[in-house]
Order: sequence, then C-alpha cells, then structure tokens
Amino acid sequence: WTFRQTSPRDPAMMAVSGLAAILWNVVVAQPGEALGVNHAPLQGQSEWICPSPVPPPPPTPPSPFPFADFTPMSHGTFCCDQSPCVNGHSSFLYQGADVSPAACAAKCLNGYNPDVCRFITTAGGGATSYCMNAQYCNSTDTFHGSNVTTWQRKTSPRPPPPPPPPTPSTAPLPSFSVIVPAEKRALIVNVSQPVYSGDAGAGMHGAGIPSDDHITWATQNMPWFECSDPDIETAWYFRMYSYHNHINQTTDDGYIVTEFYPHVPWASTHNTIPCAAGHHIHEGRWIRDPTVMRDYLRFWFFGGGSPEYYTFWVATSAWANFQIAGNCSLLSELYPSLVANYWDKMYTPNFSEEYGCYWHQADREGEENSVGGDGCRPVSNSVMYSEAAALQNIATAIGNSTAAAEWGEQAAFWQQVVLGKLWSDDLDFFVTLTVPKPSSGQSIVNTRFNYSTSAEPSKPKGPTGTKVQETDPSGPGSQCPTKGMPQWPVGKQVTVREIMGLSSPWYFGVPPRNASFAKFVPAWSQLVDPQGFAAVWGPRTTELRAPCYNFTQFIPADKRHECNWNGPSWPFETAKVISGMASILIDYPAQDTVTKQGWMAQLLTYARQHTRGKVINGSAPWIGETMHPDTGEWLARLLMYGSGSALRDRGIWYNHSTFLDLILSGLFGFRAMGPTSFSLDPLGVGLDYFAVDNLRYHGKNLAIRWDASGKKYGVAGFAVLQDGSVVASAPQLQKLNVTLH
Repeated sequence: WTFRQTSPRDPAMMAVSGLAAILWNVVVAQPGEALGVNHAPLQGQSEWICPSPVPPPPPTPPSPFPFADFTPMSHGTFCCDQSPCVNGHSSFLYQGADVSPAACAAKCLNGYNPDVCRFITTAGGGATSYCMNAQYCNSTDTFHGSNVTTWQRKTSPRPPPPPPPPTPSTAPLPSFSVIVPAEKRALIVNVSQPVYSGDAGAGMHGAGIPSDDHITWATQNMPWFECSDPDIETAWYFRMYSYHNHINQTTDDGYIVTEFYPHVPWASTHNTIPCAAGHHIHEGRWIRDPTVMRDYLRFWFFGGGSPEYYTFWVATSAWANFQIAGNCSLLSELYPSLVANYWDKMYTPNFSEEYGCYWHQADREGEENSVGGDGCRPVSNSVMYSEAAALQNIATAIGNSTAAAEWGEQAAFWQQVVLGKLWSDDLDFFVTLTVPKPSSGQSIVNTRFNYSTSAEPSKPKGPTGTKVQETDPSGPGSQCPTKGMPQWPVGKQVTVREIMGLSSPWYFGVPPRNASFAKFVPAWSQLVDPQGFAAVWGPRTTELRAPCYNFTQFIPADKRHECNWNGPSWPFETAKVISGMASILIDYPAQDTVTKQGWMAQLLTYARQHTRGKVINGSAPWIGETMHPDTGEWLARLLMYGSGSALRDRGIWYNHSTFLDLILSGLFGFRAMGPTSFSLDPLGVGLDYFAVDNLRYHGKNLAIRWDASGKKYGVAGFAVLQDGSVVASAPQLQKLNVTLH
C-alpha cells in the first residue's frame, strides 16, 4: 500500500510523470505527437467507440452499519497483514470522497473478489478516502495520520458465482472465394499424422485430433492460407492443427487453451499456464468463432485461472482480440478485472520504490537461467507500458474518458522507465537494471536451476543410444567468471545483450512513433551480427560474444536444466522478434536498418524450424521448447531424452509462440482500424503469390490475394475481397486502406 501511495498512481507522482512526458515531447517528439499513447493507437478513434457502451451495474445501496456480517476490530494505525490476503497482497477495493464503512462493507460483500474479502479497512475522511481488503495491525504505518478503522468478517466469504454455461459454437458458415480447401487436404492430413513414436510409459500413443475431424473444424473456424514457399505454407497448416489440439472445452469454464499437450505438474486449473497466454490470444483472435477467445479471456478472471503466476500481457491481448472480433460487452465485463489485475497482481507486488521500476524474476517471465538475471527487466517493464496503453484504449472504447486520461499518464510513466532506465548507451540496447527484490516481490521457492514448483516424476533410463551433445569445453560459456549464475552489481545495468531486450520493447510498442525512435533502431543490427544473435536456425537468446553465453552447460551436472535462456533459440521469443520487426516496418517512420527482405528471412528461418528441425524420437513438422541455434536440433527434448526424464514427451505441439498471427499481421501487414475498416501493409516480398481466405473480421467474410504474374489466380496484383467481390486492389504489392460495406 505504501508503494501505491508513492507510485505513479499517486496524484503527485502522476503529475511528475505527466511533466516528464511534456518535457520529452518538447525536447524530442515532433509537433503534434504525444508520448504514452503510441501502442495500438486509436486510429479513427470514433470507430472504436462502442456504439452503446454497456453501463456498469448500479452500486449496491449501503445498508446501516454495522453490518451483521462484520465486527469492529480496532481503530488507529495499521499495516497490511499479508497472511489473510489474496495471493500474498491486499486487494484495493476503491477510493472516493468520504468512503463510508457501510459502502466499504458492501463492496467487500458484493463487489471486487467477494470470495476472498475477509477484512475491510477504511482510511481517509477527507476529500479522498480509501477502502481496502486489508487487516488492521497496530504497528508500522499511520497512513499519513488518516482516520483508519478495520472490521473483520464474521462468516466465510461467499463462493464466487459460477460462470455462465459454455455457449454452443457460433461460428458462421465457411466462406471461400480464392483458396480451394480440397486442394489442401493432403497437406493437412500429412501435418496431422502422429509426429513421434513415443515410448513405454509416455502415455501418448494415438494422441491428436483425427485429420477428418480437424479439417471439418478448420473449415468452419479458421482462415486458410497458401503461398509460393512450401515451408511457410506447411508451417501454417501444422500450427493450425497443433493449436486446435490445445483448445479444450471444459464443463465449468467453457473453452480454454493449454501450453503443454500432456499434463505437467506446475500447471494450474485445466492444465493452463499464463506464461504464453498472450501468444494464445493473439493467435486465437483469428478463429471465426468468437466464443473460444471470449471464454478463454473470462477464464483468467471468472474461472480458475491464475494470471499472476507469470508475466501475462492480458489487457494488451484483450484489446487485440477486440480489434478483430469486436464484442463491446466483453470489454466492459473484463475492464474492472483488468484494472484490478494491473494494480493488485502486477504493480503492487513488484514495483521497486527505490529504483522506480518494475522488478521481476527472470523465471517468472518464463526466461529461466537468463544471463542478465533478475531485476528491472525490459520484458516486464515493457508489458506494464503496453497494459496501461491497452487499458487506455479499452477505457476510451467503453466511454470512460476520465479513466482513459489516467491510463495515458500510466503509459507515459512506463515508457520513460523503459527508455530512460533500461536503455544502455554503451551497448545501444535495452538491458536489465539489477535491483534487489522488493519486500513484496513475487518469486518461486525452488532454485533457478531446478525451477519446477512441483517435484518432477521419477526419471526412467533414456532410450538406448541416446546421448546429449555437450557444449565445447572451451566455448564462450566456459569463460563465465562465476562458473555459475552471473552476478551483477546492484543499481547498475548489466553489460550483456539478451534477445528479450530487442524483442519486448518493440513487440509492445514502447519507443515513440516519431523521429525520436531512431535512437533505438541500431539495436536491430545485433540480430544479423554473427557475434550477436545471428544463427543458422534462429536467433540466439544471448549474444554469442558474451562470456556467459550458454553458461548453464558449465555448472554442476545436477544443477543443469533443459530450459535455458542463455543461448538456445526459443520460438516464444522468436515470434516476438518477428512481430517487433513488422511493427518497425509498418507502424514507425522509415529507417534503413530493418528491411522487408530481412523480415522475410527471419520468417523463413522460423518456418524451417518447424519443417526441417531435427527431432529425437519424432519427425518434422514439429514445434518444441528450444532449438539448438547451430545444429537445428530441438534441444530441450534432446536433453530430457538424454537424462531419461519422465516428462521427455511434454513438448509435443508445444503451444508457446505464434505463427498464424505473424502471417496475418506481418506478411499481410493487417492493421485493424475500426469495425468496417483496416489497412494492409504487406511484408511478403519475394513471394510469387500468397493468399488468405475464410478470414472473419467483425462479422465480415474476407479474402486477400497477391499474384505477381497472374498465373496463380488469373489476375495479377494485390486485392481484397468481401463476400467474393473485390473491394480494394492495387497493381503492386503496396499499402491498402480498406473500407468494408
């Protein structure tokens, strides 16, 4: 609570962050361009305003206090006793003028998180008062001398209301006008065959949705794609099939999406994990049936989800889904929970008051064994910017202009954190600022080198002849000074480049979209530098020149782990890199460091990871956890087979990245502008033809095609079709602004 009062949420701090934004604009930004509203800007703002905003339910009239449900505890000073609070911290209920105990009690009983509200504390009595789910204790904080009273609930909190029953599929009838589905049948059957043989005890024989069932579902639910490059096209249909295998319809929570196909012991309800849920939603927003993503988004707040367990860009993803599928009522329903998640589960536990940035454990970003280690990392701080910007957009769309302005201040604050504290002028790169964990910071109990929160099952002996390739004993990691986890001076930037410092700020749109962005573009030269991230099979997670590159291969064998972010290539991050590159080329002013040809080269390499990668006890196409950037072997699987891990087959159809979204938002350059308009700024240079069909956008059926010669589709050029009729076209592959009827 103290952090929150001295944080950017505090009016005084918000004023400071607003002044910083003004100074930045005066000194750096071009006229007419503001800081803090650059991510997913509201192009054609009036089009994104929900035509009939769903009003919030009327507040429960306060009853005479004391409520029968509560008993007074004490009056005076207080601190937040963590033990009875949800997820290790208190829940901020609301603030307002002269918040009464009765109103606070009503909020606890009927409002935010009623299933966990056990104590209420009112503080204030002046122009602004506060209502918290926090327990009184007679010690540390006088709360600025405010009038503080706490009550304890007599009875157990009521159980949460059950979610609405799953809605039957509402997918519209398929609509094809360019691609012939029957011509893709053989390819789909091929990519949906069993992709590994399994072994005794794996329990995975016969896994996967049958081809015919998948084709029926995909015809009704998915956009279909084709292009002149067979690796890209094969990867599309393989990822469409693998994603389908991760969609589960539950009895209680409707549709959910999993990361691992088999159950893993550290997963939560329905085998869900929030680490890659942002990727799931960006990929799934193109599903024609909007029910799937509607249920999945609701699950994280109204079902059994635990969104705080990993860094999860949930508001960003909810806004991205809305831009494609619409659904104003879902935005309005989610908004209070998204706000609470931002403050109570993201900001409050992890904000470092001393250093003014967001601390996080690398493991909780899904990036265990990171060379840069824990601290104020580019990933989480960029996510905080993106979440604030998305909440600004959502608040605007549902008609809450006051909140939108406040979220703009939040976005400005986090943008300054990333650009001002995490940019290294020495390295021309975004890096981690090493700071100690705040007293309330979230971290796992287990050591970094054995990160599972549950004991792994016993490890049987691996298949005969399995041998894990060891790193060259004289390789870069052997030079790591500590021969273990690198140590960095507190309060200083680390002196190593990691791929997450390239991908995250651009994926989440942190650099301002004006001339000042040019300062940060040189970082992209490291993507093609042989001593940087460049590799035959995909970008490394740490620059090759770093003394601690791949350091985990040189720690004691019993400490080694198959998941390492100090060298191997991770599709999770590669997808963000390719998305970030697309953003530079489409959303920012012209520059000459990142090119369309370079973007296509990264996409093609990524596609070939799927179609040509080497799989122990399996076959391509494949998507796994990590790939050896120099040999093309799916590395985590190789390591687990070498150690005989009982979870060695966990990575089948690993759902930890995007591919379909990269094609639609990058190769086609799709940018939503409003329910009846969008733009295309295609990056698919060098392809003779490409097309997408059966694409659903705000209830409208679309097809998009490019044919360089006219030999494929009978007409040369670039065209958009709505219900089979051309609505926009150009003779060359160029940007198109499209208005639908």
